[in-house]
Parts: sequence; C-alpha cells; structure tokens
Amino acid sequence: MASLTWHHGDQLAVRVGSRIDPVPAPLDYLLASAELIELTADAAVDLIQLDARLTALAQTLRRDVDQAERALRDARHRHAQPHPQHQRPRSLSDRTRDHTLETTLAHHNQAAEQLDDIRTVTEVLREFVNGLDLAAGLLRDVAEGWNRDPAPPATAQIYADESTFVTVDTRRARHQGWGTPTIDGIEFGTGWRRDPDDEFTETEPTYMSGTWTLGYLARTAEVYAVRRSPTRPSAVWVLATLPTVEAMNAAVDPILPRMRTPNSMSLAAATLHQAQTAHATRAAPA
Repeated sequence: MASLTWHHGDQLAVRVGSRIDPVPAPLDYLLASAELIELTADAAVDLIQLDARLTALAQTLRRDVDQAERALRDARHRHAQPHPQHQRPRSLSDRTRDHTLETTLAHHNQAAEQLDDIRTVTEVLREFVNGLDLAAGLLRDVAEGWNRDPAPPATAQIYADESTFVTVDTRRARHQGWGTPTIDGIEFGTGWRRDPDDEFTETEPTYMSGTWTLGYLARTAEVYAVRRSPTRPSAVWVLATLPTVEAMNAAVDPILPRMRTPNSMSLAAATLHQAQTAHATRAAPA
C-alpha cells in the first residue's frame, strides 16, 4: 500500500503513490496555518488528528450552545415578567433586562455559528478523505468508521444505566458485600467508540478514545455494551446472545484491532448480531 505524504506547492496536496490530490481550500488554510495541528511526514495521521481536534472542538461548542440556550430561555423569561407597579416604563431595571437579553442572544448566535462552521469543515475533510478511495490502511478504516450509523441497533435492548440493568435481572450482578452491585461480565475491550461519545486524547494514531465497554455475561449468555464516560450518563445495550464465551471470543477477535476506529461500537453490534444469527441457524433442527 502506498503511503500518504504531503505535496507542498501553491496549494497543499496529498500524494498517494503517483497521484496528487489538492486539499479543499478550508483544509488548506487550517493545515498550512498550523492553527490546530502541525504537519508531519505522515499525511494520514495528520488528517486523522485534524478530524479528532475538529470533533473535540465541536463537542465543546455544542456544550456552549446548550448552555447559551438555557441562559437565553432564562433571560427571555425574565424579560417577559410584568413591570412592578411602582416602576415607570423604561426604568433602569428594564434597560438592564434588555441588555442582558441582547448579550445572551449574541453569545448564543456566535457559539451556534462557530459550531456550524466546525461541522462544515469536518464534512469537507471527511468528503475529501472518502474521495481518496484508499485501498487499505488506518485512514481507510477511519473513513469507514465515519460512515457507520452510531444509532443503537433496532434489535438492541436499551437500559438507562448499569444499576437498572443489573436490577432487572439479578443474574447479571456481581455482589461485593458493600456498595452498588456491578455487572458480572467478562470484558472484551474498554475503548469501543461511538459518535458523539468519544473523548479527545493526545495518543496517536487516532487521537480519540472510546467510552464503551463490550462484555459477555455467562449466566445469561448476553453480549452487552456499557457506556462509562466522565461527561455523559451511563447506558447499557444488550446486543446479542451467544452460547459460550468461546463463541464471543471467536466473534470479537477479528474486529478487536479496529476498536479505536470511529463508531467501532456499531461494527461490533453488527458483527455480534451476525454471530448470533449464525449460531441460531446451526442450532435449529434440520
């Protein structure tokens, strides 16, 4: 497989073998200015890092927008309150409320516009990488992950948190004599990824860390996934049932190397559902 390197000319380009693909103007500016990353000799890793930093920036801006929307609702509510009887129209209190509303609205609009800009640049980046039509390699695996649907599978059983999951069926619980019961499962990786749950990290080569753990419950034969994130609430999905831990191993081992690629949780869910179907077919009477 040909490596990806940078071609420096009037416009920055990616060299793939003998082919040279100019990067779109928004990416050219970001990459040439070193505003978010500094270029290395490996264009594939640089593009992956740029996407990770854009994604992390979008997550921060999304939180800013959410906070600004709450502040805007509060400001509008205060602005709509009736004037006290003893105040004349357009009092200092009125002007203060007007100013607060205008400031809050301006902050909200600015954060929303910045978020839209980051999302647009991210789409441009991903379309460019998809257009490279790479035959193999990490960047191709990452691009495939971008295109996976992060939504829960239609067949998944969804639980609000780990406590609910183990309470509904106590066979799932590990009781330690104190504290809250935990899931008594065998874990198969703790860094499975799903948009928008990933956390930014400085660790190469993907620069994003997944917050999902994949596991197997021998007593119930269930394959589950649990989100454990410092910024998001817990959640548990039951993805499939498999007869033995050996069957779980056989299904997961081939995709474990892709755990750190985007939406690897969706890849795992599809793979395990296929494994469940295959086992059910073999077990069915002739």
